[in-house]
Amino acid sequence: MNDTWDNELTLISHTPYSSTSTGVRIPSEATKNVILAKKRPVPGIEFYQAGQSGITITQLFVVHPFEYNGETELEFEGKIYKVVRIYQTSDDEMELSCEMKVGKKNGN
Repeated sequence: MNDTWDNELTLISHTPYSSTSTGVRIPSEATKNVILAKKRPVPGIEFYQAGQSGITITQLFVVHPFEYNGETELEFEGKIYKVVRIYQTSDDEMELSCEMKVGKKNGN
């Protein structure tokens, strides 16, 4: 198993809309943070349990907790993923279980 911090991914957070003085909502820019992570295979049990809820876990990344700030999306190898589960395994590591987002960016 590749247990090294050599997978670059971009954590993406979306801030709420801002409003002009006349009340027009303006979408805010996404904030991106590039970090290094470990990529691990998705355990079979997690894959099947998520599938029972209609979720398809396609990637599992391990990140440092101090680098993760509740982002709901990430980009890895040009694909956008939604973070569906977070699990802190130790003081130094946190797992992010992700599913691929459907949309033009991912060729869907």
